[in-house]
Order: sequence, then C-alpha cells, then structure tokens
Amino acid sequence: PVELWNNEVIRAAKESGEPSDKLHLNIEDDNILFLKSDFFGFLKTLKNLYPDISFSADNGLDYMLLYEEDIPRLKDLGFTHLNLSLAVLSEESRSNEKREGNPEKLEGLIHRCKTVDLPVTTHFICGLAGDSTGDIIKTLRFLDRLPTQTGISNFYPVPGLEGFTDKDLFLNAAPGLALGSSVYPWTAALSSKQMITAFRLARWSNFRKRIEKIPGSEIEEELYKTVISNRRLHTIIKIGKKGRDRKIIPVPNLDELMVKDFFQ
Repeated sequence: PVELWNNEVIRAAKESGEPSDKLHLNIEDDNILFLKSDFFGFLKTLKNLYPDISFSADNGLDYMLLYEEDIPRLKDLGFTHLNLSLAVLSEESRSNEKREGNPEKLEGLIHRCKTVDLPVTTHFICGLAGDSTGDIIKTLRFLDRLPTQTGISNFYPVPGLEGFTDKDLFLNAAPGLALGSSVYPWTAALSSKQMITAFRLARWSNFRKRIEKIPGSEIEEELYKTVISNRRLHTIIKIGKKGRDRKIIPVPNLDELMVKDFFQ
C-alpha cells in the first residue's frame, strides 16, 4: 500500500537528519511501474512533504510501461536521471530470453527525455546465449546515435537460471568468475575478448557524447580527434616520472572486426 511506502520514507528521512534539499531516494525495483498510479501518487506525496527531494531508479525502469507523457511528470516530480533497460535489441534474442521490447518506443522515450533535459542511460546485456558480434554491434550503434549514455552489463549466471541448473558448474569454478566484471564467456556465445571490445566501444560512445557537449582537457580532446581520424580505439596512459605525463596509444587486444563494424 502506498501509505506504507510514504511512512517508510518519511521515517528514514527523519532519522537521516538531512535537510530536505539533500534528500534523495533511489528505487531499486524494475517492477515499480506495474503500480504506476500508486507510484506517481507516492512521488507526489513525498514532493509535497519535501519540495526539494530528488529521485532515481538505478536498477532501471521497464520502458514498456512508460509513455512519453510520463517523462515530464517524472522530471517535475524530482527525477534527476533515468535508467532504462533495453536488455537486448535483437528480436530473436528477446524471444529466446522471453522478454518484451519495442526499440521504436524506447527511441521515442529517449528523445522525449532530451526535450525536458532529463539525462538517461540505457542498459543492455552482453554475452547472452545466442548473442553474436553482429547483434552487439547493432545494439551499440543503435544507442550511439541516440541522446543516451550506454550502460553495458556482461552476462553472468546464478544457480538455477535456465542453462545453469547444474550446481557443479559453480562448485568447480572460481567464485570470481560469477562476477560480470570477470567477463567470463559462460555461454560461449561471445569470447572474453569480444565482450571486452564491446565494453570499450560503449565507453567510447559515452566519452564521445560528453566531449562533443562539454570540452574536455587537452589530452582528452587529442584522444577524441585521434579516435575519430583513425576510426580505431585509443586510450590514455601515464608515463614518465611518477606518471605525471600522458600518452595516447592504440588499445591492444581488441576484436578488430567488431571495431571496424562499429566505425563503418
């Protein structure tokens, strides 16, 4: 019930002792929009109590339950950033993962966010069973042309997930391999090298959009021009005494075909 949500946040706000302009509520629940009318009522009640409160939902919102008219409402009620979950772009992969999706609708929502100056990050999963390098590059290029940051998550399994019901898979493997940051090829759909390449391309896309909007440092501007002119990923490394100097070098150990396809 919405009153329980309100009471819990009010209690937490009082216990925090923070002034109202410092209160920020981050909601970690993809399913919150299934109760959309209650959800907006909840936000409105808190906004009335704490006019300066702000909100975010870092675990992503189900964009299939959002409409373009919801975007300015979220902005007006105090949302500072939207995290939307694309999960997978490919229709075949969506079917395999039993997920709904509508890329055209997502694109419209992202553009609506831009009109109200609401920053947005769109997340997708890399390394699912059935993934191909072509699918991943298509997803990266789709997000690269939109006014959104790209959030990329490398696939990792948990015991009981379809395809990972055999617990021996986990008992006989190092626990660290079950972290997304390990970039372990659990499904064998993509290699670690390919997933790392996708991660670097996503980071380049975010960097490019930032530099084209807000000028960076001298070395960042040089990096931008180098990548644009060479159509190949480069990075900045520290050199010299105590690493005070910087140097731009090509990124090693990439899947060159993926990079070529991204920059085509």
